[in-house]
Amino acid sequence: MNGLGALLGLAIGTGAHLVITAPTPWVGRRVRLRIAAHRAPSAARGSWLPRLAGAARMRGIATRQVRAGLAADPTAHLLQCLLAASVGLATGLLVVAAMTVAGLVHQPAAVVVLLAVCTLAGWLLAEQRLDRAGRRRLAEATVELPGIASTLAIAVASGAGLAHGLELASTGGDGPLAGEFTRVLQDTASGMPLDAALAAVAERVPVAPVARFVDALRITVERGTPIREVLHAQASDARAEARRLLLERAGRKEALMLVPIVLLVLPAVVVVALFPGLAELGSLANPG
Repeated sequence: MNGLGALLGLAIGTGAHLVITAPTPWVGRRVRLRIAAHRAPSAARGSWLPRLAGAARMRGIATRQVRAGLAADPTAHLLQCLLAASVGLATGLLVVAAMTVAGLVHQPAAVVVLLAVCTLAGWLLAEQRLDRAGRRRLAEATVELPGIASTLAIAVASGAGLAHGLELASTGGDGPLAGEFTRVLQDTASGMPLDAALAAVAERVPVAPVARFVDALRITVERGTPIREVLHAQASDARAEARRLLLERAGRKEALMLVPIVLLVLPAVVVVALFPGLAELGSLANPG
């Protein structure tokens, strides 16, 4: 029991350290602000995390953040993961405390495993949250592409230039792809070449339909080819791709719809159909 108490004390101290050092709005905010005012911006927060995670890991996190539409700040994501892990550890401690009071804890090794699983679950949930946001944003961009391509094609066909067409297409929607083209206009207004700004869109939204659409725009800008036919073709391809994705999603939903039918409806039908016969057999077996 002394070993279990020491283990619980170590876990509580570790969790408290993680919570205090995490960027939460309720712990040490004034102290951190005063310290950050006298430190360099690169060392103001979590300077040990990049060295511990490694450069490749930090680049991967930054790529995932950009894909999710967030600012590239890997240190903030690692701190969020630490906070989620500390919450998982605290949850495990509560469970262990309840089990200890109930007299269900007999082996310290099981306590260690439980606390490790809870901590790892908190970390993985934070990682999955970022990945889920990225997948959702890419799916929204794919769905949004046909409308933007059609608007841009109509604008160019009516005599507008490519920049004005991009402005019309971006102001007509509020999705992630419209925001990306708004950023293209802002980058070109600040002096970046249009080709480079469009290439950055393909990097931030790594989806095959968006990449093909951006490549077509870049080719027309570089070679000066007529853009009207290219935009109409790209809009048609985008609509076909969106239709294909919709059919694939409908197929997956159709398979999921079979689960309640097979597990709930079909057994109920079988029971209803067999119950009268079983009842009759029971009455014949017990005539008295």
